[in-house]
Amino acid sequence: MQNFFSEDDLEHLSMEWLEELGYEIRHGNDISHVGVASERDHYEDIILDQRLGAALRKINPDVVGEAIQQAIHMISVEQSPSLIENNSIFHEYMTNGIEVEHYNAEGETLVDLINIFDFKVPENNDFQLIQPGQICQLIE
Repeated sequence: MQNFFSEDDLEHLSMEWLEELGYEIRHGNDISHVGVASERDHYEDIILDQRLGAALRKINPDVVGEAIQQAIHMISVEQSPSLIENNSIFHEYMTNGIEVEHYNAEGETLVDLINIFDFKVPENNDFQLIQPGQICQLIE
């Protein structure tokens, strides 16, 4: 009789819990650039830009597209060579939002706060668990 969880057992149990919480479970290869439900242009793409943009527009309906694009860029690009610093910055983005500067038609500087999560209406969030798939392609 087996008295321990294997890594595979733990992964499947975790997936079941997250699915019960409303997460959509998807396989990484399905969303690859050659997958049946492609959402990435390349294997190396970790952030699903189209999905992130749609989620940010839903959560922040009064924010213009230019500001949403800047927020996506800020989320996608490392802000520091330090992993600890990057994690701290991203934590700040997740909990307090992202301040983005842009200009209106009159050339005035505007600052919008873009929230990554809707803490007031959790159903507005798009939670997914992506099972491991190919992230990069080795070239020999």
